[in-house]
Amino acid sequence: MATISEDLLLTLERNVEEELGRRGYKQVKRQHQVQFMGHFYAVYESDDGVARLIWDGRKELLSLRIYQKRKWSMKLVKALIGRNDDEKLVGETVIPGRELHTLSEEQITGRCLQIISGSR
Repeated sequence: MATISEDLLLTLERNVEEELGRRGYKQVKRQHQVQFMGHFYAVYESDDGVARLIWDGRKELLSLRIYQKRKWSMKLVKALIGRNDDEKLVGETVIPGRELHTLSEEQITGRCLQIISGSR
């Protein structure tokens, strides 16, 4: 079973939060459940976007997803056709646990920061 070290997770969270902060994002939610295989997630929002940093201990996946919030007119169109997805995925990185342990802390952080840079 793959695990992620507490130090790596906190360092990654800090670096992601700093980079997103430069783009107007603020952390709005954070949860770390050590008792559930170290499950962790943090949600960041800006006026026009949402970012989610997640370590899923059960699935052994680290992911960072960047979404663009849809404009109200698009939300209305989506609602009229029976869909309610308010966000459009614009950037994503997913690192499985088996790959995570082959990468350095700098490589993991770099992959996440690259997604943030490429999402705008």
